[in-house]
Amino acid sequence: MGSVRHLYTTGDNDPEIEPQQYDRHYLYCDACGSFKLTPWAGHGERERNQRIKKIRFGLAVAALIATLFVLVSLAAVLGFVLSPAVLLAPWSMLIGGALLAVGSLVARAVLASGPDYLGLRCEKCDATYTYGTPFFTDLDANPRNLTVADVPRPLGSSTFVRGRSVP
Repeated sequence: MGSVRHLYTTGDNDPEIEPQQYDRHYLYCDACGSFKLTPWAGHGERERNQRIKKIRFGLAVAALIATLFVLVSLAAVLGFVLSPAVLLAPWSMLIGGALLAVGSLVARAVLASGPDYLGLRCEKCDATYTYGTPFFTDLDANPRNLTVADVPRPLGSSTFVRGRSVP
């Protein structure tokens, strides 16, 4: 596990905001020492996410079309326009369109849950680190003896884990 500990203070010297201090542990790759770590989502996850994006887009289009049917049906019910379909009563189109719009939006929201990330991946050497392993649990380990001066600037741009609060 590679981690550089840095004491971080919040509050920006504002007397109205009570500053708090806690440890930030900047994570780096054990294999190569790089701080460029990105979320890792396992094999096939990228393709799955692309399919989900396409399905969500299709559901959004279906909800938009259904909303248009609802508006036209509502105008027909109120007598502003003639019924758009001779075989369907405006009320049935209104109710059916509303159900389709709501159903599409609910299905889209259910698919909105993001991918299940398995851990972090090093952008430089492609090493992977699974959540729950010592890489994430042993925050005091610093095998390369790196310091805060080695962490890329600005400090908040590198992956870090919030550690214990300091009184």
